[in-house]
Amino acid sequence: MEAAGVPRAIAALFVLAGAVALLGIAGVWPPVSFGLALGAAIGLVNAVQLAGRVRRLIEAPGRGGLGTAFRFALAALGAALAVRSGGAIDVRAYAAGLLAVPFFLAAAASYERRLPPGARRR
Repeated sequence: MEAAGVPRAIAALFVLAGAVALLGIAGVWPPVSFGLALGAAIGLVNAVQLAGRVRRLIEAPGRGGLGTAFRFALAALGAALAVRSGGAIDVRAYAAGLLAVPFFLAAAASYERRLPPGARRR
């Protein structure tokens, strides 16, 4: 079972991450913009990978894998990239972008759940 509204929320987050990256390219707080965009992009990849992992576990219980290790390594790689960028990527903005994604997805799913059944779009 898939949470309502999550695919649309993921698409909206991809658009938002792209818009924030464009702000950085345009010169509006570039380190913060790049940090938010990097964090949001890695957070989205983590969310999509986690959703796929949960679906696979529901379909075939007991199959193990490296899902959690991959997600942690990806987040650590983004943090290392932000630290080693020499100030081009703000580390705090990276962390904020990374941690904001699950809350955004939960809020989108909660909003979709509160809509009447006829008003939900998939």
